[in-house]
Amino acid sequence: MLPRFLDADARILRAAAHPLRAAIAYELFARGESTATEIAGAVDAPVNSVSFHLRELARFGLAEEAPGEHGDRRQRWWRMTTTEGLRVDRRHIQQEPGGKAALRVRRRHMSAWWSALIERFFGSDHSDDPLVWRHNDVPMLLTAPEADEMADEVYAVLRRWAEYGQGQAAAERGRRRSTVAPSRNEADYPHERRTYLVLTLVMPHQTDLVER
Repeated sequence: MLPRFLDADARILRAAAHPLRAAIAYELFARGESTATEIAGAVDAPVNSVSFHLRELARFGLAEEAPGEHGDRRQRWWRMTTTEGLRVDRRHIQQEPGGKAALRVRRRHMSAWWSALIERFFGSDHSDDPLVWRHNDVPMLLTAPEADEMADEVYAVLRRWAEYGQGQAAAERGRRRSTVAPSRNEADYPHERRTYLVLTLVMPHQTDLVER
């Protein structure tokens, strides 16, 4: 069984902050196991570039070759080395050589990535898109321990759905090995399995940002 987290150090933070590597990691987490060819199609990048970054993720202990038989032996199958990603102890990393700089790189990467996602979400009209674009913002009057408990409960629900998606992907891979894949048509589009991102923020109400 894979561990839940990998304890990050400065080297790992820098490696993970690369935008394409982060996108590849998202796809591997969502799929459970995958190939460079499959991921390249999902992230719209050349296969040789995805292969390189998969090897880099492996070099830093973030990804590894998936064990077991996968049918097509011409393809190398990959998986992440944890089920939930990195555990970042900022105080510890700050004491490492280059740790403060690595944390700054990570903050810039995360801020730019989340800002781009939010701009894409709210900056375009998705009403005609058959895929799902939804947001919720729910104010709650809670103590800090209650807010922490609520966040844990929400995360548990997200993990359950993530594991469900991985299981469905594995079952579909098994079916593809034993049967001829059905032809696709436009009506299948919203029902195809794809990676969704769910971003959650739990924070005090930032009333100082309100224009007056």
